[in-house]
Amino acid sequence: MSTAFDQLRNETLASAVLESMPDAALLVDAAGIVVYANSRIEELLGWPVKELVGSSVDLLVPKDVVGHHAALRKRFADSPASRPMGTGLELDAVHRDGSLVPVEISLSPLGRGYDDLVIAAIRDGRPQRQLRYAHTQIAMLEDRDRIGRDLHDGVIQQLYAAGLHLQASSGRPDQDARVARVIDEIDRAIKEIRMTIFTLHSQRGLTTGLEHGLRVALAESSRLLGYEPSLEMSDRLETISAELGGELLIIVRELLSNIVKHARSTSCTVSVAVCDAKVRLIVEDNGLGITSCGDSAGSGLRNLAERAAARGGITEIRSAVPSGTVVSWTVPLGNFPRPVI
Repeated sequence: MSTAFDQLRNETLASAVLESMPDAALLVDAAGIVVYANSRIEELLGWPVKELVGSSVDLLVPKDVVGHHAALRKRFADSPASRPMGTGLELDAVHRDGSLVPVEISLSPLGRGYDDLVIAAIRDGRPQRQLRYAHTQIAMLEDRDRIGRDLHDGVIQQLYAAGLHLQASSGRPDQDARVARVIDEIDRAIKEIRMTIFTLHSQRGLTTGLEHGLRVALAESSRLLGYEPSLEMSDRLETISAELGGELLIIVRELLSNIVKHARSTSCTVSVAVCDAKVRLIVEDNGLGITSCGDSAGSGLRNLAERAAARGGITEIRSAVPSGTVVSWTVPLGNFPRPVI
């Protein structure tokens, strides 16, 4: 009688402890069956407790990891100890709706006569992953700024000085044509370097919002185009995530770069609109048209098409009337690729 009462009291206490945890918690046996789940699991991953208890923990494991999960459980059972799961890796758990949720998981054997049971504490990993992503982006942008400064302050100044010396040396009829060709080549090199600097700053301004980032990109391109591109935006840009917004800026800069190199245009318009859970970017210029684009432009446009396809979207290219090119890049708002682990 006393033993049964003690067991009931211990089970009630264990349940109260697990329910009081700030993180989602599972109690899993050696076969990988969930024997207990606290209510936090539904808040984080959408799974009702009654669906998880008695089911395999593999319900929460991404498909590309399920095949290895049994071996990982056995390895933990062979040398049980409290520790983080997947040290150094970015872990995902499967939400009830099928999406993947970044998580941090800690494992601990229950012990004290329950050696075949393991407590898995599951914490929302999105804040930490976003922070790591932000740190990576900052480091990358700082490196790009450094490279851009080096190119601008060093290489461009040297090329500009060489051009001045050549111009000062002109005057001999037998050398004028040759000097003119060299000066033209230096001018092209300076333009290419400036274009490279423009591309290196592909995400400048994004931290203060997509609209600001687009305006910065168009202002920077105006120095290379010789005119200010027009910008048209819908009033729903706030529905575009920072991650997708960053890619949109890359696409805009790639298209503006092609216009600078090939179009010889006098105007262009960049339009961003959100409709039917999709974002559509349209860039139109009045330049020479599609046939004027060389191999580098073709490669760039293939890159845009691949980026759209990776998100379940499409890229369309057509001639403008009476002249020029229209490029449309359309992708779903919520179709984000899974981060590479």
